[in-house]
Amino acid sequence: MVHFLFLVIGLFSLVFVVRKIASLEKIECKTLVKEVKQNVRSLLWGIILVFLILVIPYEVWSLTGSSNDWDGVYITGATAIGTIIFCFSYYYRLKSKYN
Repeated sequence: MVHFLFLVIGLFSLVFVVRKIASLEKIECKTLVKEVKQNVRSLLWGIILVFLILVIPYEVWSLTGSSNDWDGVYITGATAIGTIIFCFSYYYRLKSKYN
């Protein structure tokens, strides 16, 4: 039950972080200091994004029985690839909406 809760929280957090990164990039900075601040914020949100990309496959692996055989590798790999594809496609959709 706890892994399911963490998975749901991770998925909602993933959507929030990708949305936040896309919204940060639409802001135009006029000074160097503001641009540095924007890049640091994007970097920090990116670190959270990488963490979520690693946590979500682990939670799916735990929910499916924590197999240590090849089926666990397939489950973890497929979930990681699916999470990455979701991140890029959602980011692209948000970027095209903002432009």
